[in-house]
Amino acid sequence: MDAYAQLQQCLAEFHQGWNERREYKIRTSGGLEIRVEAIRHPSLIRQLNTFQGRVTARAERGAPNGPGSRPPSSLDALELLHEINTALTAWQPVTVCESADPDDTRACLRAFRDLRRRARWLLGYDPPTTLLDGHVCDHCGGALRVATDWSTDIRCAGHPDTPPCGTEYSRWQLAVDHIKELIP
Repeated sequence: MDAYAQLQQCLAEFHQGWNERREYKIRTSGGLEIRVEAIRHPSLIRQLNTFQGRVTARAERGAPNGPGSRPPSSLDALELLHEINTALTAWQPVTVCESADPDDTRACLRAFRDLRRRARWLLGYDPPTTLLDGHVCDHCGGALRVATDWSTDIRCAGHPDTPPCGTEYSRWQLAVDHIKELIP
């Protein structure tokens, strides 16, 4: 899939929503059966508009014996909506023109992938991630990304100018390799 098609697919999550495939197992009289369901999620923008996150501890603090004011919920969603709107305005010529400069299209795709990742993290679909220092992808030499709590496998994050190659590494294998280096 070319960069423009990937960009349109990414933008569709912001405006139209997306389908997610979920597999689950159920025990039947015939044994264990694997079933699949498709879940339709509303658009990220709609979800961010109605997001009622929790107030951070910092926002809850105030004067111990005085009146105070705090927001009814986290302002993170509002800030992210503003960033999305700013990006849509700034990248509008690229998002509507398939014949835009390929470098601009890839830069636009990176910007919206980052916004999508942040929105999905804020809404609870994905765990927060961080880049893994000292390691690169064996296939393309790109950076590697993992959940901050190590609850996901490690994935290629690509280079600043290229998308990820799709390679995944077992988080457990990295731990085993690290332990083997420590044992003489």
